[in-house]
Amino acid sequence: MGQMLLNMYLTLLVLGGITTVTEWNQIRTSSVKKFVYVFTFPLFMFTYIPISLAAFFCKPQWKPIEHRVSAAHLRSRDRQEVLPF
Repeated sequence: MGQMLLNMYLTLLVLGGITTVTEWNQIRTSSVKKFVYVFTFPLFMFTYIPISLAAFFCKPQWKPIEHRVSAAHLRSRDRQEVLPF
């Protein structure tokens, strides 16, 4: 099991590395972050495994979200008032 996870990690690491190298100038962040993201990309992809398993056994349902504030209203307000942080 450990060998399989290691192989999956390395495969995703290589794919992420190839993508990063070929798209280097299109990725708008520092070089250090690009390298960190290449190594954390496989970990992010591993989170897809439990999500996929849950999708097999659970029946997802659409639940509409009630919006009480319009986008026009938010645009008209001061940005600091909407985002206090």
